[in-house]
Amino acid sequence: VRVHPLPSGYFEMPPYACVNEEVLVKSTADNGNTLTFATNGGILTTTEERKQYNIKWSNTGSKIVALVIKSQYGCLSPVYYDTISIYDKPTVKIENIDKVMICVGDTVSVKASYSEDLLYTWYGDAIFQIRDKNVVLATKRTTGHLFVKANNIYGCSATDSVYVSTENCCDVAIPDAFSPNGDGRNDVFRIISQGNQQLKQFIIINRRGQKVFQTTDQTKGWDGR
Repeated sequence: VRVHPLPSGYFEMPPYACVNEEVLVKSTADNGNTLTFATNGGILTTTEERKQYNIKWSNTGSKIVALVIKSQYGCLSPVYYDTISIYDKPTVKIENIDKVMICVGDTVSVKASYSEDLLYTWYGDAIFQIRDKNVVLATKRTTGHLFVKANNIYGCSATDSVYVSTENCCDVAIPDAFSPNGDGRNDVFRIISQGNQQLKQFIIINRRGQKVFQTTDQTKGWDGR
């Protein structure tokens, strides 16, 4: 009679994880052995080579996972156990933004829902100034989303975002020529803008250093006289 030794192995999990998060199960066993897990309601997935196992739970609570190893000779190992706590993901929502359409380089105020147990992180293509844990000022130069991410102490996270559109409404141009001939086309020399700035002073001086035109009204221009 040939007596074969019992198979042996080992597995471990992190102490906690989040709902619907795949948990990596680190396991060791001799080649040729078969590993069978009891997952306490979790969904077990593995690679084709069965070298890596993951378990995902859809509800919270303390989960006890058991492992039995079967050798190629049909011998069964003792039952190995490990425990993991599954926690809910937090919730976060952008509750208020003072405007969703701005000029390039303008700043918006963004406020998210708040819980003192969460850590908030803001990101996106913007420069952020933190006003409070859940309130930021965001300066944007491009159209796109602003994101907020909330993490709890167990590493579970949630995100929300808001779309902000930027326009080149602050551009200013000065023509290099005009034709003051009274035909209604390019008759005046003036600043061209969308009127989103306050004009401090617009002065035209001739070659002799004499002031020929002056205004603080963006809609006014020099007719060449």
